[in-house]
Amino acid sequence: MYTINNFILFGGIMTTPVTSSLAVAHSAASVESMLKGKQVIVYAPITGNPPHLGHLNVAAEAAKTARKVGAVVCKVFLGLASQDYLEQKEASDRLKLTREQRIQMLYLTIEYAKTLNLFPEGVEVSYCGMEGSRAHVGQYREIQKENAGWTVVLTAGADLQQRMRNWERQENFIAFIQNRGKDIGIKGPNRIVLEESKEFSNVSSTKIREAILAGKHPSGIGPLAADYLKKLVPLPFQFQTLQTLFSDYEQLLAEIARRFPALECSTIDLSVTADPNFGDLVVPVAILERSLTPKLENLPKVFNLANTVSINRSYPDPKDDIQFQVNEKKYTCYRPNHNGTHSYRQVRYLEVLLDFISKNGRQEAKTFCEKLTEEQQVNLRLAAFFLRAGRADESSGPETRDQMKLRSFELYQHYASGMGINPQIIEETKDLILHNCNPNYELDYKDRSQWNPKAFLQTLFTLAHEIDLVRCFPKFEIRTKPSLVENLSGWVLDAKTNAEIVASRLQEIGIEANTLVGQQVQVSQKPYDLPRFYVHSTYGEYCRYRLSKLEFSIDSLSSSPSAASPAKSPQSKPTPKKESCILM
Repeated sequence: MYTINNFILFGGIMTTPVTSSLAVAHSAASVESMLKGKQVIVYAPITGNPPHLGHLNVAAEAAKTARKVGAVVCKVFLGLASQDYLEQKEASDRLKLTREQRIQMLYLTIEYAKTLNLFPEGVEVSYCGMEGSRAHVGQYREIQKENAGWTVVLTAGADLQQRMRNWERQENFIAFIQNRGKDIGIKGPNRIVLEESKEFSNVSSTKIREAILAGKHPSGIGPLAADYLKKLVPLPFQFQTLQTLFSDYEQLLAEIARRFPALECSTIDLSVTADPNFGDLVVPVAILERSLTPKLENLPKVFNLANTVSINRSYPDPKDDIQFQVNEKKYTCYRPNHNGTHSYRQVRYLEVLLDFISKNGRQEAKTFCEKLTEEQQVNLRLAAFFLRAGRADESSGPETRDQMKLRSFELYQHYASGMGINPQIIEETKDLILHNCNPNYELDYKDRSQWNPKAFLQTLFTLAHEIDLVRCFPKFEIRTKPSLVENLSGWVLDAKTNAEIVASRLQEIGIEANTLVGQQVQVSQKPYDLPRFYVHSTYGEYCRYRLSKLEFSIDSLSSSPSAASPAKSPQSKPTPKKESCILM
């Protein structure tokens, strides 16, 4: 406990902040006489779940107002409510920080407030550490007891002050009351009423918790405190947390639907290439708004619409659907091996590869990626999303591959055209989709000493596809990993980067991404987690958001003194002619 002489200004900040304007004074002359010439310390108890700039602003404005009436303010102490009080106050479906976490958040927010010059010059601001199991009035009495002769002044929201009638019975009671536009708690002796701050009026602990759980950047706490809070919830809205908060599966689905709502749009039926096994096929597609131009910020909405309208639906023969029950209610997972979660994962893998190339890529690959326009970046992600969207079932093999890829292109083409992507880019992307992972298609690949942009893009798409094969092949390391190494070598990585190490990390990334969404992972013998898989399959934006939060760094595993040399083909082809490729 601290020992300070003279006077304490007690600031109970439980609601929204105030400004420094001295709006109303009841018995102002007596209040000023009690404060004038006194050395004053502002004491501000808060719940702090979490602390924020609004809390600190109340204390700061109380200190400024006390100075206006002649007090000498030298220190501001912030206190936190007990953990018992917090447990009782917050609803069970909200994020509750521990005492230690609230203390750390308070320190970080205080430091940020100092950079904003929030407090009057010469005022020291710190955490007092007085919280305990006793109520705020009990703390008030203890302060008086341990500091005989001091006058303790409360600063609180008007609604809170009205609920705390026994404050008025305390000896030498003075209140700084925040005016929230309500004529409650502000009438009576020894009160100074403070106006609400416009700058911090929208800052609240509730809104900060909601933002962090929704994966948004919280305002009102500063960057360091925001980063700290994000680490406390490293995967906001992670499935395990939802299962804990909502033991009923229907409630869980309703909460995700509320946070990540399905989008409404007009639709049409698109006639696509017929299938040898199922004949003529029609796929519903969304009609995109004109505002959905080829900007990266518009892709989540387009993906969400495409997943909801075109992908998350049964094949012509529903035999591949997987059904499961929760509390006797049936749910269906469509296209289990190639649904929207597969599309979202391939886009995420492409993003990982592009980011890694910017640091460890072959120089020509780095330059290529650096020169990509935003429209071209949007197009590559869109093509990756639809790479296997044209499947008609899960079992057909090479005999229907060409038709499947044509349908994939037709779906891509509809959405790319809807976004207004350059028709020439769309036409050149057709080659990428139709010949992806096709061993019989040659693009002058073999002589890797000569830069070939088409071959590079085909390699990127092949890698994005192969990474996700961890869900299909128990013997992935024998069947697929060698291809990863070969495709990484030469076209993608620089000579100093070990393709074996990178391939191993990409395999881990594939396992992490599939496990996250509840997909089966054959390479690690993990079965479907169907309740989880249904959620990520049905709510595309939730799936995209969750995958975007996974850390996919492979920098620390990439370099090796004994790095593998670029792979050489057994037979080299003549130097390919330089092609004009708008995809560049």
